[in-house]
Amino acid sequence: MSLSPSSRGPRRLSPVWAVCFLLSHAAVPRAAELIQNGNFELPGGGIRTEFVPGSTFITDWTTTDGAVMYRGDGDFDDPEGIEGGNCVVLGPYWSSGGIQQTFAAVTGQVYSVSFYAAADPNNGTNAAILRVSAAGVVAIMSTQPPSRNQTDVGWVLKKFSFISDVTGAATLKFQNLGTNVGVDGIAMIDGVDVVSGLPVETVPRTNSVPQLLLQTGLFEQVVRVTNPTLSSLPAVRVLVSGLPAAVRVYNASGHAGGVPYVQSNVPLPPGGTVDLTVEYYIPDRSSPPAANFSAEVAPPMSPAVGPGAVFPIDRFRELADGSVLVGFSTLSDRIYFVQYSPNLSTWRTAFPSIKGTGSRVQWLDNGPPKTESHPRDEPDRFYRVVLIDSPQQP
Repeated sequence: MSLSPSSRGPRRLSPVWAVCFLLSHAAVPRAAELIQNGNFELPGGGIRTEFVPGSTFITDWTTTDGAVMYRGDGDFDDPEGIEGGNCVVLGPYWSSGGIQQTFAAVTGQVYSVSFYAAADPNNGTNAAILRVSAAGVVAIMSTQPPSRNQTDVGWVLKKFSFISDVTGAATLKFQNLGTNVGVDGIAMIDGVDVVSGLPVETVPRTNSVPQLLLQTGLFEQVVRVTNPTLSSLPAVRVLVSGLPAAVRVYNASGHAGGVPYVQSNVPLPPGGTVDLTVEYYIPDRSSPPAANFSAEVAPPMSPAVGPGAVFPIDRFRELADGSVLVGFSTLSDRIYFVQYSPNLSTWRTAFPSIKGTGSRVQWLDNGPPKTESHPRDEPDRFYRVVLIDSPQQP
């Protein structure tokens, strides 16, 4: 990767709109509030078969399409980590029976469903096939073949993700598809759970504690967000909570309900991941805190730079991990933006802005959320610093 500043002398930039953007941040229900009776502990009791679609004999669930059997007698083994001895057989007697539950959902947010599936051990020879659907997204899944062992039915953990629509609610539905009598397996389910938000983890997993970067005096921590859905996500953000009052997320893209977040504004494709670096400012450089992370879909942010002049850059340095250190002198209480380009023609603005201290500052390009990608992943990246004309708050 080649690195270069633009011309050293200040020059005028074409006037554009000042930095402004609007974000909506709706409260997302906690996981415990999303799905009810997912382990089918209610109503309890022995075996009961229901043939009438629309029945609510399984607490908080509604039967659909055909017969459903409630196994509340504990004669099948429980999935790992699930207790109670109860499960639901979808479509006994090889019907297309199913169950469904509707819950509140925030428009445009990602919801991940997990559940255990198995084939009725006593019926059929092939694997059971079931249909899972929510918010217009459908998944066809299979189980292991019938085990012929009621104490080891072969439960398998299944996962399914979707993006909620504009209705403010989502209906999660499970349905048996194996209707070939005596041949197809009959699907059973247990341990249904739904959580909101995107999967997020620290990177690498063995380094969950932020590390001090001597060049900037900031602690760094990398978090990885995964898109588990079948759709591209317009932008993703990671909210960072649980920090002591004296600790600040230095590179926060914004705040939602008083909670700082970092955000990637590049679309995240299905199955894709993005790494975001969280920078912490700790005044006494004491032991870094253990932050809590949650990730969600967000509207893209497009910060723009107001009128200003290109300001001299006096230092470039590429670090061992491919990050790029940019140094420049500042005027006290003035606002600066770093811009970057692959070709010295198209410029993008790194965010957030930098408030001048009256002395030299060092800014680090370590990829998202400041820039769209990590500099080590680009063949060329050029930098320039813009001093905004009028003093303003960052």
